[in-house]
Amino acid sequence: MKSEIIVPQTEIVTPEALAAEPKHTGQTTWGRHASAVLGALGIASLLKPAAAQDTPMPPAPTADQATPGNSAVPSTSSNPNNPAESIPKGAKSASPSDIDILNFALGLEYLEADFYARIVSAQQTRAYLNDKEFMAAQKLAADEAAHVTAITDLITRANGTPVAKQAFNFPAEAFFSRSAFLLTARDLEETGVGAYLGAAPKVDATNVLKFAASVYGIECRHASLIRKLAGMPFAPTETEVPLSIEEVQKRVAPFMGMAM
Repeated sequence: MKSEIIVPQTEIVTPEALAAEPKHTGQTTWGRHASAVLGALGIASLLKPAAAQDTPMPPAPTADQATPGNSAVPSTSSNPNNPAESIPKGAKSASPSDIDILNFALGLEYLEADFYARIVSAQQTRAYLNDKEFMAAQKLAADEAAHVTAITDLITRANGTPVAKQAFNFPAEAFFSRSAFLLTARDLEETGVGAYLGAAPKVDATNVLKFAASVYGIECRHASLIRKLAGMPFAPTETEVPLSIEEVQKRVAPFMGMAM
């Protein structure tokens, strides 16, 4: 029987909260959790690396277009997947392998949250994104920050130790070029989608899986939004393709200063 765990209420964290200097723990801490689940997540990746080429930019948004901040679910209080309501209190702790998987996910969420927080800061210093792109960046920054908070609380409540945030390296052009921002965001979001899907079969606790699935759904929406803003097909394949830990590591290595 699969075990269960209390999942905390997600707390919206502003992008400004991520602007603080990260802990320089290096790759060893995050990599340790990657190694711990490397053998377990043996799902081969069928997804080819995203093409490193520029794409046509979309026209400026019109007044009647919906903004990225609009949602069919206005708040967590009315969301049936709200962790505070859907996860029963007094549930059992996650398994050690679940903690490793959650810490691996936390490392990816740190990466995404830090990137969008920096984009928001860069835009405020020198505007280079159009209104729709900037609104998307703000929304994604808030979402990824909320994911960081939720996963950190989840690990802590399961008596685990959350991996520390490390320093990241992003392509400089992403902070002054619209196309570079969108291409980098696309790569990060699609990596997150594949990583969550690849890890899902090995999650032990039922409610951890339910929580991860709810985050996975939002990551899919993020990827689709970024692709649409970049003038790409919003759904590149008929079904999502899982990524192995090896493939995820290769994709994030340039951002984490890891030698692969």
